[in-house]
Amino acid sequence: MIGRGLRTIDPSEHPGVIKTDCVVLDFGTATLMHGSLEQDVNLDGHQHHGDRLR
Repeated sequence: MIGRGLRTIDPSEHPGVIKTDCVVLDFGTATLMHGSLEQDVNLDGHQHHGDRLR
């Protein structure tokens, strides 16, 4: 769902609409389990396992 908040707006579809922020309310434990959007992540040496998105 965070992707919807971070998605850009097409000005031709929505003239005059300007996104300035995105508030994410986590009522579960997703932030505790996966970390916050603001944290720094180092993916050096990370091996991806699973199917590749096309």
